[in-house]
Order: sequence, then C-alpha cells, then structure tokens
Amino acid sequence: MYRVGLATPTTATLVVKDLRWSCVGDSCSAVRTGTSPDGNVCSAVARKLGPVTSFSAGAKTFDEAALEKCNSVTKRG
Repeated sequence: MYRVGLATPTTATLVVKDLRWSCVGDSCSAVRTGTSPDGNVCSAVARKLGPVTSFSAGAKTFDEAALEKCNSVTKRG
C-alpha cells in the first residue's frame, strides 16, 4: 500500500501512475502494484496534487532527503 500526506488537503479519487488514489483531507492511499519505482510514484503524486509531507510504500517510509527529491517537481518554475 502507498500512503501519502499532502500539504494541501483534498478530497478526490483519481488515477496517477496507473494507480487509483483515494484522498480524504491530507491523506491519500493506493494499492501498491510494484510496477513503478517508489520515487517516481511519489513525484507523480506531487506533480498532480502538490507537495507531499510524507510518503510510504509498504514498510518503507521516505526520509526528509527523499521527500525533498520527490517534491522537487513542484518547484520548477
């Protein structure tokens, strides 16, 4: 399972990276299929929904450096 914390709350069900995400408030989740690298999934979510405050893929939780890399897609001008 993927779990994402968002900086900007939203309520939506959408498809990002061929995964169906359910978002309520500042939390989103999707079933992890293992077809894409976790960093790519995180970046795709950040690109679509804005900065993420947390990201986990199964038992793996992104640290601050990984979150910074994930969120770098939202800082392009």
